[in-house]
Amino acid sequence: MNEADRPTDLAPAHSGDPIPADEDTILGSTLHDTYKVVRFLAEGGMGRVYEAHHTRISTKRFAIKVLHGELKHSLEVRMRFRREAEAAASVTHPNVIGVHDFGYAPDGRPYLVCDYLDGIELGTMLVNERPIATSLAITIGRQLCRALDAAHDCGVIHRDLKPANVFLVGSPHEPDVRVLDFGLSRVLEVAESSVTQTGMVMGTPAYMSPEQAKGERADHRVDVYGVGAVLYACLTGKPPYDEETPHQTVLAVMSREPVRPCAIVPAIAPELEVVVQRAMARNLDERYANMKELDAALARFEEATAKRQGARLTSQNEPPASVPPRAVSAAEIAAEIDEARGVRQRAVAWMFLAALLLTFGTLSAAFGVFAMVAPSRPLLPSELLLATVAVLGSVLTPGILFLRWLRRSYWNNSARMVSFVAAVRAPVLAGVFIYGLAALVGRALDATGPHLASSAPAPNASGWIGWAPFFFGLGLLSAMGAFLRTRLLGPSQSLVRRILAGPIVIGLVIVASGALMAFGYQMSGRERPRLASAKEEPAPAKPPAKTKSTAAPTDRRSTEPTSEPATTAATVDTSNPEEPEPIEGAPQTEIDKAVAGGVQDLMALRVKYPKDPKVLKPLALQLGKEPERTSEFLRVLDVLYAEAPKEAEDKALQKELMRAALTLATSQRAIELMRVRMGSTGADMLFDIVLENQEFRAKARAALETTEVQRNLSPALKIAYDLYFATSCAARVDLLPQAIRDGDERSIMVLTFVSAKPKTGCTKRKPCHAQCGKEAPEMEKAIKKIRDRIGEKGVAAP
Repeated sequence: MNEADRPTDLAPAHSGDPIPADEDTILGSTLHDTYKVVRFLAEGGMGRVYEAHHTRISTKRFAIKVLHGELKHSLEVRMRFRREAEAAASVTHPNVIGVHDFGYAPDGRPYLVCDYLDGIELGTMLVNERPIATSLAITIGRQLCRALDAAHDCGVIHRDLKPANVFLVGSPHEPDVRVLDFGLSRVLEVAESSVTQTGMVMGTPAYMSPEQAKGERADHRVDVYGVGAVLYACLTGKPPYDEETPHQTVLAVMSREPVRPCAIVPAIAPELEVVVQRAMARNLDERYANMKELDAALARFEEATAKRQGARLTSQNEPPASVPPRAVSAAEIAAEIDEARGVRQRAVAWMFLAALLLTFGTLSAAFGVFAMVAPSRPLLPSELLLATVAVLGSVLTPGILFLRWLRRSYWNNSARMVSFVAAVRAPVLAGVFIYGLAALVGRALDATGPHLASSAPAPNASGWIGWAPFFFGLGLLSAMGAFLRTRLLGPSQSLVRRILAGPIVIGLVIVASGALMAFGYQMSGRERPRLASAKEEPAPAKPPAKTKSTAAPTDRRSTEPTSEPATTAATVDTSNPEEPEPIEGAPQTEIDKAVAGGVQDLMALRVKYPKDPKVLKPLALQLGKEPERTSEFLRVLDVLYAEAPKEAEDKALQKELMRAALTLATSQRAIELMRVRMGSTGADMLFDIVLENQEFRAKARAALETTEVQRNLSPALKIAYDLYFATSCAARVDLLPQAIRDGDERSIMVLTFVSAKPKTGCTKRKPCHAQCGKEAPEMEKAIKKIRDRIGEKGVAAP
């Protein structure tokens, strides 16, 4: 091929051009009458590299990169080869390899004339020494920052930074860096060309950035990631991602963080790990904004070896660090690096404090809400346990999911952990501080309340358990306000954001907190007694005993007798700081009137006589007839049985209680009432549920097996219980003498069930057999003797 036929631009090569059988025919040839090729140096994926001498200046040596013959027909490869020449030639910097010429060999293959470098490739050094010294890694990293900063100033992005494209010349301990291979580079001014279209995945998988792996458009921060990846390899001796296949590597780059450098080499300083991980941040906005910022961060670690490095840096006439152009100062970068040491321990401490606030705050808030809903209804022990477990579960479940998310997204990245701690510190501090401050102020108000003037409101701010959800709400509001303020401010200093994060957010939190506390104060007045002031007359001593009386209580501040009717005089005077004591015995006339008036009148009467069984019993009976008010029925019944245990024998109340026990929504509370309040009667009812209702059998049996119920089993119930839960028919036979002596209709029912053949589900081919068919004759004799003893009514004879 003569010079006229040789391709001179980026047009496709002629398809008929022969591919040479032996590419080493380049050896010994002279290219462009200027470069005498003298020896082969290396081979890569795109071509071969040769050493050449200048034909007119024999002491001048070059490295010539020649494209592989089979690739010369690819327009994309030829464009990349040409682009490398143009990009590298446009950047003039001591740390960027110099490109001097571009041309075509006689067979049509393009070649590139570069500086001849005498040294070692960083990739080769990492194979021989893995990892390399930290000081050497920092030196290499800073020179890469300067080289790429110069490239970015020229509008060139490298996009394929890796150890194989970093060459070290000079002293092995203090080498000079040369950046090679701008073949994947992109010129910023032609970003919209087809060569750089979105969707193309370009780069080396183990060192490419997440946006490259996804085929997204990459800006200059892709090189920030590249320097971080090279530093990662220098410090650990391993690439950031080292999967079995390139495809798996690309997927790993897109989906997860690389292993922490300190997990591979524990000797790496946590502060340096933060710099590397910040440079390799998956989110573009979390990376250093440019090479100057990364260089400034690395400069801190070179200060320790400044004396050793000073002469070389001075000879290069390079500044020790450049000031970042954006609003992130060197001091801010230094502060972030200093935060790295112990960042995970601090994160655990803050999360532990937040967990304490959420757990105990939610627990106290839940019990406070219950106290407001049912002020006179104490929680049963089992209800207390269930409520505690439910609250802990509601906190632990999202907590565990949060920890899994934190471990996957943040834990392995020290830079992100520094950001995480900075983000959670203010909300946790605000929540804990305001919650604790509210409780302390409440205590102070309670302490000063008795000394206030009689006209001043008595706050009872901490003594009322209903305050718990309001205090917890204050803490949450403060935490959310601090979180919003942190998010709105961020790195931005815009006036709009500062206004939003300042007066607006703080004002909203104050208004919401004030409304919450006002509502709490209003609620507390309904549920609490008012505190007496120091200037009030002391209340008269409570008489040792009270008799039933229809007389209304007199006003303690007046010596005048009252002529008001009882119902009027009994109304609480809200102007009196002291609530009148409740009268225990209600007059029968009032009871009859309230019963005739219905549930609402009985509820009003109960306010005056909260523990009078004569009021509670008719109220419970009327509430029991309204299924939608079963929960209220159970609360009233609980107080009634506590004040008058003999009322547990009332059949009408037992009927309504059994209905509640066989209703899914109220079953557990009704069964607990049988277990705790009703003694032997409750045990009988529980056993009836076990015998007759399969749906609630397990709950009733669990209550029956508790120690307090076992102590209340009557002899008749005890033998029926033992017969029912006996483990074998032989064991039941051993219990027959006791059944004959103590058993009743329930023992007969159990023995009949196990000794008789089933009446359903039997066929000639599949006959049914009694559970205890062999022992059936003995059981039938025992049944007859029990019937003879208890008589026709099924109850034991006296």
